[in-house]
Amino acid sequence: MSVPLYWRQFTRDGSPDVDTQADAAFLAAKFTDYFGQWLQEGDNGLARSFDALVMPYWTGSQQSPAQYKVSTFMIADGSFIQAGETPDWSWFNPHIRLVTLVCQAGKSFFASSPAQWTLCIVGSCLLYSEDRNESFLQVASWNGSEFRFYQNDLVNGTSSESFWNYFGKSMDAFGASEYLGPFNGHVNGCCIMKELHRPWLHWYSLSGSFQSCFTSDDVTTFEKAPYITTPGLGLLSSVKPSPGELETAVRSGISNWFGKRLKNDFLDTTQSPSKPLQSPTHIPRWTAHMFLTTTINIGAAVSTEL
Repeated sequence: MSVPLYWRQFTRDGSPDVDTQADAAFLAAKFTDYFGQWLQEGDNGLARSFDALVMPYWTGSQQSPAQYKVSTFMIADGSFIQAGETPDWSWFNPHIRLVTLVCQAGKSFFASSPAQWTLCIVGSCLLYSEDRNESFLQVASWNGSEFRFYQNDLVNGTSSESFWNYFGKSMDAFGASEYLGPFNGHVNGCCIMKELHRPWLHWYSLSGSFQSCFTSDDVTTFEKAPYITTPGLGLLSSVKPSPGELETAVRSGISNWFGKRLKNDFLDTTQSPSKPLQSPTHIPRWTAHMFLTTTINIGAAVSTEL
């Protein structure tokens, strides 16, 4: 029996969002990307921890020839603050998160080809946890032209176990789900990156003292995961030490999606060659790029001194 999959309807009136089990028609219409198809194969839908989701791809990336390309990055809020430095340390949580990009071996992340796909897997530092009350697990799935957003979550917030939930695709950011759910953060329907430029205060890089915010439990967990630590090479040796590589990938995803979005809103692609639409769509949202902060680069100062 296949693992149940769900989709979420977001509400604006303050009432709880509604999760509904996806039937065959919904799966055929919406779960059309690589990850959506993967979830429907065998018991893949039971992959509910970051480790369970990443490890098959990591294993495939280490084969000869490699099946996948896998790059993992790490971020923490205030990573430069040393764990246990003060007696009242317990109030501070750096919320260590991991971002793993996956695509076919020999390909580029977020490429514009319909034959290529990219997964952006985001989760907490509790790599093996399936408890959604203490950890989270999200996937932005790119199919060469748009993103689809998934989250492993409790069904209607009340179930005892979590299931994969479809939250929408890129164009939904400009429709009924505008500014709701994933589109409250991914307001333009694409991937985003906290702190898009140097000095990378929150990202793991060779220039920072990132490990100072780790607890002993963090260290033990990270040492066991091969996509984080290569045995014999030191803690975080498998994590990419250059956030700039992620920046390049994210910029590519944004650029390729905006190119597709431009065609959707301004061109009549039913004609050959394509011609400008007499009545372009979503003009207010395009105008918002000039007057609103819909694309935000979040940074923070190391000290309060100016």
